[in-house]
Amino acid sequence: MVRLNLLLCSAVLLGAVTINGSTFRVNVESGSVTVIQKSSMAGLTITDSGTISTGDSLIVPMGSSARINLEESSRLHCKGPINCGLNGDNISLKINLDGEGQIFLDRKKPYTLGWIEIASKGFLFRPIGTSAAIKTAGNGNPSTAVLDGKMNMQSPQGEVLIIEKGNFGTVDSDGKLTSGRLPPKAVESLQRWIKSEDTSGSTTPAPSSQLQQNSPVVLEVAQAEPVSTQASQSSADQPQSTAAASGANEKSGSNNDAAEGDAEKTDDNSTDRSSNAAPSSSPKWEIGAGLVTVDNEQWTRIALGVDVPIWKFGVFFDLELFVDADGKISDKGWNFKDDWFEALTRKIRYIRFGQETDPLFVKVGGLSDVSLGYGFLVDRFTNMLHYPDQKLLGLQFNLNDLTPIGLSLQTVVADFKDFRDDGGVLGARLGVKPLKMTQIPILGGLNIAASYAVDLNQYAPARKWDFTLPQDKWDRDQDGITDSTYLYNMYSKTDIYDQIKDVHRRSGDLDTIIEHKDKWASREEDQYGLIGGDASLPLISSKILNLDLYGQAGIRDDGKHGWGIGAPGVALKLAMFWANIEYRRVEGRFTPGYFNTWYLDERIIRNYADLAGTKISIKEDRLHDDDLNGIFGRLGFNISNVLVIDGSYQYMVGKNRDNTDQRFEVTGAIGDLIIQKVPKINMLEAYYTKTEIGNYVLLTDVKGKDYYDKFFDETPFMYYGYRVGFEITQGASLIWDWRFGYKTKNDGKLISNNFLTVQTAITF
Repeated sequence: MVRLNLLLCSAVLLGAVTINGSTFRVNVESGSVTVIQKSSMAGLTITDSGTISTGDSLIVPMGSSARINLEESSRLHCKGPINCGLNGDNISLKINLDGEGQIFLDRKKPYTLGWIEIASKGFLFRPIGTSAAIKTAGNGNPSTAVLDGKMNMQSPQGEVLIIEKGNFGTVDSDGKLTSGRLPPKAVESLQRWIKSEDTSGSTTPAPSSQLQQNSPVVLEVAQAEPVSTQASQSSADQPQSTAAASGANEKSGSNNDAAEGDAEKTDDNSTDRSSNAAPSSSPKWEIGAGLVTVDNEQWTRIALGVDVPIWKFGVFFDLELFVDADGKISDKGWNFKDDWFEALTRKIRYIRFGQETDPLFVKVGGLSDVSLGYGFLVDRFTNMLHYPDQKLLGLQFNLNDLTPIGLSLQTVVADFKDFRDDGGVLGARLGVKPLKMTQIPILGGLNIAASYAVDLNQYAPARKWDFTLPQDKWDRDQDGITDSTYLYNMYSKTDIYDQIKDVHRRSGDLDTIIEHKDKWASREEDQYGLIGGDASLPLISSKILNLDLYGQAGIRDDGKHGWGIGAPGVALKLAMFWANIEYRRVEGRFTPGYFNTWYLDERIIRNYADLAGTKISIKEDRLHDDDLNGIFGRLGFNISNVLVIDGSYQYMVGKNRDNTDQRFEVTGAIGDLIIQKVPKINMLEAYYTKTEIGNYVLLTDVKGKDYYDKFFDETPFMYYGYRVGFEITQGASLIWDWRFGYKTKNDGKLISNNFLTVQTAITF
């Protein structure tokens, strides 16, 4: 569920008369405004009426409002603080918005302009016979509320959403467009406001009581939103092309897209973050019930949540009750005696200050889609792979585009509770735009950044492993460890015995062939850290075409051999098509995007149990110590908002042709243009991803030969799934989210690791 604060303008458009195709009449409704003339750059203050031409800008300060008469029956009302820049010719008009104010466009026939386009922060709004409000935000994304007609809303990444009559359109925390129904009271308020202003006269100010009634209203809109796992790219200077691809591929990530995660997304999707807006001060409640996967079993979860907004802060308290597979009430999340910290932190879904695009953003709790730069070190990382079974206490702390050199800082902590197990996954990126003040074309947009990411102990998860091994017929003392005596009798006349003796000698254990490797792993420590950097240069920046040149690199920080580069790289965005491609070279034990979406599952793996015992491998050990070269590419497109496809592929090969670094992922979703026409369906998407293709040992024969996986073989590095959202009624939604995967048991054998949530959530 998504709750959205949408600040709608309260204004009226009256008696518009166009002077000619490129000059328009301006009427001041309250206060005073300033027209900055393109020809002379002089500022002309208007307190009653005047004119504005294409190329000029209209500055409306706080507390003032004005009306631009666009066509015979079309009017644009502007409420400060906002800057409206007009560009175009006799047949077209583009309105550029900046500031924290709002406009209301009321367009009626006869049309004299071929088209009108409104732009704000890279988002485009194209009205289709529309009466609609558009709200801008100084540090957030714009939004729209459509009273009549339709509005075509397009994101900087090329995603398009058609906002129908009676709906709102906005941007969620992952940068994706979303829409929902305006509450009846909001529609009535807008209609009453427009009607009263239309009958009040074009120049006569409304009485004070009327102005009070029609002042900006904060609307609380509850909607079932098809959110994705997601994050959006949290860097303020993240290149748009890459952000577009990341946003689409994020769907294949964490499971916070289910109804349980929606409430977290809810607050991140608030569109009204301006300092002069009246934020919501009333708590929002959510009741949820459904099936979730806990320890590979299907349990029932009943939850009561409340989101408490306080100024720019947001706190979501989460009370939950689990019923296990046997029908018994579990103490999961309520065991204060044995682990009070875990029990306490499960009661808070997140604590947040600001939004990711604000100058200051802080979030504690669940994280999704966190990338540093172009993702060479940290690529769409999440700590919500197994939410709500696991609730990890992560942190994002961002400073965005500060100082004249565009200083930006990103930091991420995966889970503070990991520190208790001598572990912790951390990352940071510091970027600057050194030539920003010069305003030199192209070079002024140069961005340079340095990054660092580290896993303090890749063996940390083993601290919580179950050390009970299955018994077998060769375990004489029933301690879960195969005895050497029985192995000797079994294999004394085969060549495998020489291998057994070597293992026996190395272990130093006279009673057994191997040590209990699970217990060994629970005591082991191994850190893996990376230092990186990236640079990007925007070659072309326009509403139709964006082309960036970039490069990135990384190296290990522990003195071991391992480094890589991704350069040159080119990122392209053309309308509803986006792509990027880069050459990659790696030497030693290194792979791009090491800390990826699935990292917390892949950092340590129990592999197939052969005659030498369970193989435990950390991600670092599974990297080839070789020189690899290859290509990484990403491709995505939105076909008329009917079908959205996004995917990426990497193939690098080493000097030893058997050594490869291959990965593939693809996401497909039915677009909103179709979804809006299908009754009761509000989300339909599927995804597939697999990494470390060809590197996983499926089987080791008696001669010690390893057999590796092929492209579609089941491994712990393969995930696929689908999501379907059903609207039960207004304010209630059912979301079916099923992710398929694999893991290894205590004995090292591969088993299913599926994750299912079937959740009904109601907000009020």
